[in-house]
Amino acid sequence: MPRRRSSKSLIPPWIESASEPVVLLAANGTVLAINEAGCKWLGVEPDSWRDRTPHAANATSSDLIDRRLAGLAMDLSAIDSGPARKTVWAIGENNEPDSRLASVTTLHDKDRKLASLLIIIDRESAAEQNVTDWSLDEQITRVRIAIAKHFAKSGSTVSILSALGNSPNAENVRARIAAAESGSNHVLISGLQGSEVESVAMHLHRIRYRKSTNPPPLAVLQSRVADQAFVQDVIRQSMSERKSFDPPIVCLLLADADALDAGAQTELAGFLRISPGQISLLATTHDLHRITNSDAGDNKFDSFLSSHLAAHTLTLPPLKQRRQDLVAILTALLDAECRRNNRATLLPSAACVEMLAEYGWPGDVAELKEMVKQAVAGSRGTQLETRDLSQSIRMAVTAQRTGRLPVEKVELDSLLAGIEREVVGRALAQSRYNRSQAARLLGITRSRLLRHCENLGITLPTETPDFEPVEFEEDVE
Repeated sequence: MPRRRSSKSLIPPWIESASEPVVLLAANGTVLAINEAGCKWLGVEPDSWRDRTPHAANATSSDLIDRRLAGLAMDLSAIDSGPARKTVWAIGENNEPDSRLASVTTLHDKDRKLASLLIIIDRESAAEQNVTDWSLDEQITRVRIAIAKHFAKSGSTVSILSALGNSPNAENVRARIAAAESGSNHVLISGLQGSEVESVAMHLHRIRYRKSTNPPPLAVLQSRVADQAFVQDVIRQSMSERKSFDPPIVCLLLADADALDAGAQTELAGFLRISPGQISLLATTHDLHRITNSDAGDNKFDSFLSSHLAAHTLTLPPLKQRRQDLVAILTALLDAECRRNNRATLLPSAACVEMLAEYGWPGDVAELKEMVKQAVAGSRGTQLETRDLSQSIRMAVTAQRTGRLPVEKVELDSLLAGIEREVVGRALAQSRYNRSQAARLLGITRSRLLRHCENLGITLPTETPDFEPVEFEEDVE
């Protein structure tokens, strides 16, 4: 069975930016994430919900946070069988419950075990919606359509082209993006985790139909929730609506295509066969080999779908391979984040740029964006300094620099013997050469102390009577 990505690694891009309230619960019911709209609807401060578990019984709790989260409680085992529409509530104005319908679906880990529960809450109250005639199939279909439309709202607020840089690598990527902007050819975009491949796909969609008065919407199929029925529902709905758009075409974004299960692959390939020219498919992957490898055995990707995706591929090189673009990307991100926070643009200091250039960026551009967001929020100066960077980045670079320091030639045994001689000598002097007192100060036995003294060449005077030790003071020159 194809692997599925952990839901925790996917929280920031598609929860934080959503305009509707979105909540992510762990398999044990604990809150993993609530976006800004969700916090506002629930009436809780950001991060105040951490490590909380919604329970219906908490509706009368004396704890304000538990009381406000009580309306999110639900039976996860009843939902594990597939998407559903559920009623949730929050404490509204005048302490009256504000009930709303929510699209609820499960997210699974790589072993297809329940990892978390995604709750996308409607922006209007349940009382204003007529759902009495909905069958279960209709409810499930609405959940799938709502999820596909929700994912399409996510995306970078920074221009992809302005954040590429000016190196030969960046110019090559820019040229390939420009070539993919015209027409409606299928495009497969590959890159590491955090390389913003979904943002590139959404940029292509916007540019392709920017001149249209009624452009076709982009429906997103997230592979971790897009099973065969999901693909069927979303494409059928999109096909029924396509004639009202200009051009009359179905636009799909297949996110994390390498994680799409076999049934969903077959369904998507079937639609491409019977509707040539009517579907424009943009796909992203963090494992290009999984899609293009024809010798994968039982784990082989659908050959028809693979051939259509591989016809036009676009690979984003990792940030660590194009450090010469770092200043251009950093400047673009700083400018966008400063404008978002209504403050003057910060420029990075030379020391800051040097430290960022030495960092390995395991999270690629997404990690850089998160660093910029935190740095702008915490900076109080007119420049971005090294002190504004996250502790993890500073520690990693410091460790790299320390590892590069030359090691001078030393006689380790002599060095350690000298240190030991100094410590034993101080203990003896503090105890006025009383062997028993000195041994207790060093935490060893008397006989062991005598052996150390013999090995270190320390000459001991005649034994003195036991008495209380005095504090040893260093000589001051």
